[in-house]
Amino acid sequence: MTAPTEQVPPSAEGVLFQQYADSLATLAERAGVALLAQWIAGALSDMAWQTQLARLFIRVNRGGTVVADLYAARQLRLMGIEASPLGLSLPDDVAEVQRLTKAVTTLSEALDDPESLEPRVVRVARSEPVNAMQQGVVRAYAEHGVGGYRRGLDADPCELCVWLAKKHLDPAGYIYAAGTPFHRHPGCQCEPVPVTA
Repeated sequence: MTAPTEQVPPSAEGVLFQQYADSLATLAERAGVALLAQWIAGALSDMAWQTQLARLFIRVNRGGTVVADLYAARQLRLMGIEASPLGLSLPDDVAEVQRLTKAVTTLSEALDDPESLEPRVVRVARSEPVNAMQQGVVRAYAEHGVGGYRRGLDADPCELCVWLAKKHLDPAGYIYAAGTPFHRHPGCQCEPVPVTA
């Protein structure tokens, strides 16, 4: 079955989520590109560049998790559910450091071609904090006892995101069980929307 092509504009909360996500992504992008420029100029060794880039990604992911915690509590309060931020942190800092170090190592395979490296750094830098936000919101909803979530599409959803909303199965959108990881891709700014009933 082909996914419907009708696009529904995001809610006011969805726009807010996208603004938060874009702000974090822009900060991460600028910092990542600045580190890359320092490395290209010879101010950073290969190892220093890789280490600082991995640390940057860890910091922005922590920031994304904090924003997710605050955002989820706000969304639940708007629904009339008593909720306060939980103090979420990254799920497993050791695993997260290993994952991000591997990502930076993969990026570094293009060190001999700085021209191709910048778009890669930008892509990862913009993607990481948004992913942390999306997964953090899902975790916060689950910890607050929310039954599940629907996929709130961003302002310009891709075909995959439209399909993942599964409005062809349910006009309001498919309900994913609480704690189900949010399926995403680089550039995705869709939001998990809580469902209580």
